[in-house]
Amino acid sequence: MELAKTDAGYTAADSSMAKWRNPSDIEFVYTGGNAIWSEPSAGLGSWTEPRCPVAAIDGTTITMAQPCWDNSTRRVMYADKSFNRTANLVGPASVGKQPVYMENAYELLGTPGQWYFDRPARTIYYVPRVGEDLAKADVEAAALESLVIGAGTRDNPVHDVGFYGIQFSYATWLGPSSGEGFSEIQANYMVTGPNGWSRQGLCTLAPGGECPYGAWSKAPGNVNFTYARNIKFQSDAFIHLGGAGSTSTMARRGTWWRAASSPIFPETASSSAT
Repeated sequence: MELAKTDAGYTAADSSMAKWRNPSDIEFVYTGGNAIWSEPSAGLGSWTEPRCPVAAIDGTTITMAQPCWDNSTRRVMYADKSFNRTANLVGPASVGKQPVYMENAYELLGTPGQWYFDRPARTIYYVPRVGEDLAKADVEAAALESLVIGAGTRDNPVHDVGFYGIQFSYATWLGPSSGEGFSEIQANYMVTGPNGWSRQGLCTLAPGGECPYGAWSKAPGNVNFTYARNIKFQSDAFIHLGGAGSTSTMARRGTWWRAASSPIFPETASSSAT
């Protein structure tokens, strides 16, 4: 379907999407790295895959969720006009004219392996792959966003904790499905909050910029420590996770010292460790 970009979202070529179930669960996805990976859109720069949820559809008018939409389409340009870059120095000012594809729409189901969660009806729809028997299948639907939280203080940090031979699995991250969406800068760092597009992490490179420069929001970890030291992961596995495998908060919130021995991070939706 052809979509024409507006200040608040899009105008569709016809009103068919207005009849789809649960339109506010639909997410528009934009890919990046087109010059390298032959993607048809620049997204918000190379190696990005930002996404914004739909807020509402009325006839042919598609209103996108805030603050994701403004954070993804109104990024401030660098004050020096001779240097044609955004103030964040990464990617363009907007996701572009159209999404590369849509997700979370019942009406788009069809390919084996696809699924859809109808939240109001509390029903999951799934298109089975060849040979799959759902009567015998092991189906895991993650609900927790945090599996382990270690929260110390500057004066009393969490310390000397070890995890040995443990598998951390089946946690999720629901932030991208909220109004925040996933307005990516790069490498799973993102712009968040009202007016984040004009202030967050821009410091002296934009009027009213917030310091320090580059202080954008990072994808949360399903295993997370703040104000911690001497945390050790040995022969552990981070598998089937919706956020980053593990995260630590450094600098202003404490030091993270990690002695890791051969942890593995297959099938995490975000970064392995940050």
